[in-house]
Amino acid sequence: MKIITFNSSQRNALEEIVRRFKKYSTFSRNKSAAYSYTVLFKISVCPYCNIHYIDTIHNVARPEFDHFIARSAPEGKKYEIDIDNLIPACHVCNSSVKGSIIFDRTTHLHPFHDDFDEIIKFCLDIKQADYLISDGFSIEFIPRWQSHPANARAFTSIEDLMLYARYQVRKNSVIEYLKFIKHYNACHRRQIYGIMQVRSEEIVTLENLLTLFLDSDIHNTSLGKLRKDIMETYT
Repeated sequence: MKIITFNSSQRNALEEIVRRFKKYSTFSRNKSAAYSYTVLFKISVCPYCNIHYIDTIHNVARPEFDHFIARSAPEGKKYEIDIDNLIPACHVCNSSVKGSIIFDRTTHLHPFHDDFDEIIKFCLDIKQADYLISDGFSIEFIPRWQSHPANARAFTSIEDLMLYARYQVRKNSVIEYLKFIKHYNACHRRQIYGIMQVRSEEIVTLENLLTLFLDSDIHNTSLGKLRKDIMETYT
């Protein structure tokens, strides 16, 4: 959900690996090449959903390869082994929901070119007062800017990857985040500042304080974007 960027050495290494193969099937069956390829991305969570871990552990597990432009698309054969078209992904995104749906950069967000995190934000739609104990809320996706040119593509991606339904079963995580925030109220923060020996002129905001305890690396934290957005909105 955060754009995946490559430096020149990473891109050269990826190209060097795929240059040895003419067909995707040959490349994907070559364990050494496939594992060497995915480890270069240095990500641990699926870039489409930010839910499932996709760690590369040699001879144990690696991400699946999603063809952003499906091989069944008219131009799919042309991009069968193009590094811009091989997206490390979880099984759910690659096979269960995306499958043969035709994705295109004009209709969907591309993890190497678009930053979902900068376009869409998670928020809560609270439906009743006791929402924390009665399942009285839903997890929503809202655009950060109403006029962003990528909004339509973002919501098409959300729909085709079934992200709305997949995030509703993560409400327990949201409740845990909100409980965590509650424990860092003003009184508790003063005690923590004392422990940290923070002087009054150095008082930091709750958001900054929380970053001392929470990993904000979306690429490597399951539900990292959901957590970040909830913390930003409700602290």
